[in-house]
Amino acid sequence: MLIKASGTSMFPTLIDGGIYELIEVDPASLDVGEIVVYKQGDIYICHRIIRKICFFNGKVYFKTKGDNCVEYDKIAVDAHSVIGKIDLKYGN
Repeated sequence: MLIKASGTSMFPTLIDGGIYELIEVDPASLDVGEIVVYKQGDIYICHRIIRKICFFNGKVYFKTKGDNCVEYDKIAVDAHSVIGKIDLKYGN
């Protein structure tokens, strides 16, 4: 699936208005450094995983951050909220 980036939080890795390929993946297979798209309320966010948190009960969460942001995102992302990851080989 192709998506259009909007905003500057991932600049210069992702460019506002750029078209990128979104790959569906098993969220448990994702690792630090990958760029993911997740849904938070009615908004889709595309940020980089900076930390993976695994609990004994099998729950997985990610701490994320935009490449162009000073601070990481305040809320940990539940793995079930992840739509997929960005394939940078396709992008502009």
